[in-house]
Amino acid sequence: MRTAFTSSPLTLLAAMLGATLGAGCGDVTPLATTDVPERVDDREHVQLTGIAAEELPAIEPLGPPYPIILVHGFSGFTDLGPMEYFFGIKELYEAQGADVTTPALPPYNDPAERARVLADVIDQTLSRTNKAKVHLIGHSQGGIDSRVVIAELGYARSIASFTSISTPHDGTEVATLADAAPEGVLNPAGQFLAWAFGLLEGSPPDEAAWANEDSEDAWEPDMVAAVRALTPDAMRALRARAPIPTSVPFFTIAGVSNLRSLDNADCAASLWPRPDRVDAIDPFLLASGAYLSFTDGGNVENPTPNDGLVTARSARDPQSTFLGCVPADHLDEVGLIADLTSGLVSGFDHEEMFLRLLDQIRSVEQ
Repeated sequence: MRTAFTSSPLTLLAAMLGATLGAGCGDVTPLATTDVPERVDDREHVQLTGIAAEELPAIEPLGPPYPIILVHGFSGFTDLGPMEYFFGIKELYEAQGADVTTPALPPYNDPAERARVLADVIDQTLSRTNKAKVHLIGHSQGGIDSRVVIAELGYARSIASFTSISTPHDGTEVATLADAAPEGVLNPAGQFLAWAFGLLEGSPPDEAAWANEDSEDAWEPDMVAAVRALTPDAMRALRARAPIPTSVPFFTIAGVSNLRSLDNADCAASLWPRPDRVDAIDPFLLASGAYLSFTDGGNVENPTPNDGLVTARSARDPQSTFLGCVPADHLDEVGLIADLTSGLVSGFDHEEMFLRLLDQIRSVEQ
């Protein structure tokens, strides 16, 4: 059950500013190695039995149901005080019997760096659960990190399904604001964008006991690389060199706000029914949503459908099974900021969407 909380206006404003394209800073709770129980064939077992490790029978990984990893977006956090990034979803899924991990990834770096840490999390989750695969659900940049892990780091065989929610597979023109700057420098628009994404910090929290030394430097912040990785040119290049293997069930979801109807070409041909509702965008995303409305051929009479940061067209990858558009902006899609009820205008309930998604990914488990 969700519980309401109180916060000062300054704290709430900081949370809102950090939530753009995937949230801000706060107390993060990454998956630490101390949370991972030792396997049956660990050193203590070997010493007690006198059996050499190489003589122990191999442990066969278990099948479905597979654990779920929720991958946050740009900047990102697992929780900010009582507010979770995927608000209420971990508890919701656990109530359905799912094993859920909500890791903290390096907040300000490009997908190649964040993906190295995500790979560590996948390894730890597989070890802890002794399962053969995991489901990846990524919001915004979290979907790009997941693509890199699957298609470039060789984890396809360990992925039961991959779902991206408002991930800019074709890039976002919002990130292009920073693309005209000199090398190593963000232009004023890009600096504002970076400030809106969150504070320029990126060191892992003290309690983050990452076992893989190869990924430690991924926590060094590189805001320029992080923003530019989301541009259309960068994302089209990534898609070309890293297509999702057909062996991995791949689903996409898009959000549409700014009182834009879902009855449009970019939301057509979806697996899920198309709701006949509209969403009033969060004021914080109003300017960027209006800007995107005039990209990709959009105009006053026919604005480009978007959620304030990502267009619906960019959120649906041609390789994927498109589940559909939802009447929600980029924050509402995951319950930010602390959505305790359905949207007043749209009636959108992010928990209802995630329950439907759970049924979807369970249906493709092998």
